[in-house]
Amino acid sequence: MKTLSGYICAVALFSAAIGAATHGRAQEITVADLPNAPAAIMAPAAVPDGASAAATASPGSSQDTATTHLSFWPKFGSLSASDHPPAQSVGEKFLYATEDNIDVFSIGVPAMSAGFKQLTKATPEFGKGPPAYGRYYWHSWVDRASEDYCVEFILPAITREDSRYYSLGRAGGSGWRRAGYAVTRVLVTRTDSQKETFNASEVIGAGVAAGLTNLYYPHGERSFSDVGQRWGLDIGFDAAAFVLREFWPDLNHWLFHGQ
Repeated sequence: MKTLSGYICAVALFSAAIGAATHGRAQEITVADLPNAPAAIMAPAAVPDGASAAATASPGSSQDTATTHLSFWPKFGSLSASDHPPAQSVGEKFLYATEDNIDVFSIGVPAMSAGFKQLTKATPEFGKGPPAYGRYYWHSWVDRASEDYCVEFILPAITREDSRYYSLGRAGGSGWRRAGYAVTRVLVTRTDSQKETFNASEVIGAGVAAGLTNLYYPHGERSFSDVGQRWGLDIGFDAAAFVLREFWPDLNHWLFHGQ
């Protein structure tokens, strides 16, 4: 059954990717005016032809552009919770997940995770030395990639949920309120019609990705508890990422603009 579930997920990914190539419009990411460090701003979606781009520089506000492109800088920017952009196409959901797998964090986070796991001998079957680190690294990278595509592309395409993050911003109240809101986004999201709903894409998608690890992890790492632990870690990692997206505009403004 585990192998069959892997094939099903792979077929779903392939089919949706074909649909993305033929019907989706490319969502792109623009890089804002940079100080000493880059700040990636995520555009919500392509606006109709002839429409002007609406962009503001205040932290927590939405950034709209008529055209976008994939970027190696992480998309820490976000839409505002008051925004109601057009629904994502299947292609835009595919590109949204793809960017999460080509930005600098998609390289750095697995690298750190692999180093920690090797130091703690998380998977003794991987051995020792540089070859072991390589095994830890590619396993960590595939873990993140499969989770991103399941949570941000495959499941949202099926459930018709919006995979984008909507920020409260500075107008959203205290830091605690904003942090609490960000964490709960792993359980609450928007549908393509902009109605709040249970975040099935996150919860089920993370579970599917955790189950897929049984296809490439050593036999001793395939127990129910191992899969459950990876499932929980995936959801926890995404909750932390939402908090970072919520506060990044404020941190960037404070660090690089002196306010």
